[in-house]
This record gives sequence, structure tokens and C-alpha cells, in this order.
Amino acid sequence: MKRYVAIIEKTADGYGAYIPDLPGCISAGDTYEEAEQLIREAVPFHFEGLRVTGSAIPDPATRAEFIDTELPVYRKCKSGLLRSQQARKTLSDSLAYCWIAISTRLLKTPPPISSVAET
Repeated sequence: MKRYVAIIEKTADGYGAYIPDLPGCISAGDTYEEAEQLIREAVPFHFEGLRVTGSAIPDPATRAEFIDTELPVYRKCKSGLLRSQQARKTLSDSLAYCWIAISTRLLKTPPPISSVAET
């Protein structure tokens, strides 16, 4: 038995799936589960097409790995007071909004509040 990586991606109107090591082996569904089921059904059908045309079945080569990372947390505020490590942006409607990026570490121990001069 060979084990292939299936990539299932969210699209604008559902989910798409493909097998990187089997070019042309694709599926689409309204839900993740449907796309997964359809790609499972597409693989043996794809193998049959390769067999009929006399093409070799490619060996699995793609590997997948989940990468854990800390992402910043963004919040919007109307205050002139900002926490450290933040970015400020003024919108065209003249309301001062600030985009605050606080790492997940800082959420556990928030930095002291400091005022920021108008820019």
C-alpha cells in the first residue's frame, strides 16, 4: 500500500483537493468532508487511467508537516493610549484607530500602558 499526501484547501465556495504526486488527480466539494471523500475516490480512478494509458504510477514523494508558530494578535481601538509594540493607523474618516499587535506572550503579562503622541 502506498500513502499519498492529499491537500484540501478552502475556496470561495467550498473546498478543493489534490494529490501533489498525482498530477491531474483533483476533486472539489461543498464541505471539507465531501472534498476528502471525493479525493479518496479519485485516486483509484486516476490509477486506472494511468494503467489504461500505459503510464507508470508515481511513487509518493511529497511530505507534509505542521509548523507551530506564534502569531501576533491584532485588536482595533479608538484610544490615544497604546500598549508597547503596537502600530498606529489613522483612517480617512478622521477617527483614530490603532492596530495593536500583541504577541501571545504579552497577553499573559501585558506591558504597561503608555501614551503615544499624535502623528
